[in-house]
Amino acid sequence: MKSTVTGQAPVTLIAGITLVSGTLTYYPANNPGAVTTISTATTGAGQIAVGSTNGSQNGGYFLILNATNSVGVTQTSQAYVTVAGDYKPGRVTATVTDFTVPSPGLAIQIQRTYDSLLRSQSSDFGYGWRLGLNAVNMTVTATADVALTIGGKRRTFYFTPSSTIIPGFFVPQYTAEPGMFGSLTTTGDNCFGVLIHIGNIYQCGISNAGSVYQATAYKYTDPYGRVYTIGSDGALQSLKDLNGNTLTLAASGSRVQPDLAFLSYATMRGESRRSLTHWGISINMLTTRTGI
Repeated sequence: MKSTVTGQAPVTLIAGITLVSGTLTYYPANNPGAVTTISTATTGAGQIAVGSTNGSQNGGYFLILNATNSVGVTQTSQAYVTVAGDYKPGRVTATVTDFTVPSPGLAIQIQRTYDSLLRSQSSDFGYGWRLGLNAVNMTVTATADVALTIGGKRRTFYFTPSSTIIPGFFVPQYTAEPGMFGSLTTTGDNCFGVLIHIGNIYQCGISNAGSVYQATAYKYTDPYGRVYTIGSDGALQSLKDLNGNTLTLAASGSRVQPDLAFLSYATMRGESRRSLTHWGISINMLTTRTGI
C-alpha cells in the first residue's frame, strides 16, 4: 500500500476485522531506527487511530501494525505513506547566514538552519540544526521517491518510471507532486537506465540484474533554470546559476568556475571550522556547537 497524506489521516481496518490487541507505530523510510509509537492499545474495528502529519517532516514513512484479531491470528501489516503539505502548526524555523562571498552571478553562502521538526536529530550545531552551503536538503525513500527542501519548503518528486517499447521494461522518470514546478533527472544509475517492476520497487532489468535501482546523482532544475546536482547521499555537488556560473563542491572544498573562490569546511570535536580563500585573502571562522 502506498499513499500521500496531509493533515489528519485516519487509520482504518478492512471490513470484517476486529482487533483484540495491537501496537501501531511508524518510522521515517530513511531512518528505520527512529520509531514513534502511536498506540500500544490498538483494538476494535473500522477506524482504529487518527494520525496527524502536522508535526512530521514531509517525506516517506512506514506505518506498522502488530496486532491480534478476534480469532487469535497475530500478524504484522505495513503501509508506506508520503507526508506532504506545508501546514505545520507550531513549527519553528530559523536560518543564520554566517557569511556571504559575492561572485559574478552566484554568491557563496554558509548558513545554519534550525527546524523544530528535526529537534530529535543531532547534527553539526546541536539538535535540530544543520549546516549548509547554498543549502539544499534531500532524502530518498525506499520506493525511490525524492524529497527536496529548497528555500525552506519540502516537496516530493515521485518515482514514476515510464514503459518502453519492450514489454516489462521501464526507464527512470520522476513526476513532481501537485504545486511543485521544475524537473528532476539523474546523472546515471546502477541499472544503466533499464528497469523491471517487482512489487513496490524497481530493480535492474539487464545490467546488475536483481539489484534495487539506485541513482548515482540527481539534477534538479528549478522553474527559473538554476540546476542543482545532488549526490545519492543527499550532498549538494554543484549549483549552476542563470548566467552559467557553476559552484562545484568536493570533499576537500568547493570551487566556483570561473576560478574566483575556494571554500572548505569540516566538523571537528563539536565545532565547525571553515576557511575561505577569495582573491588571495584568507578568512577563518570557528563556530561553537549550540542548540535549542
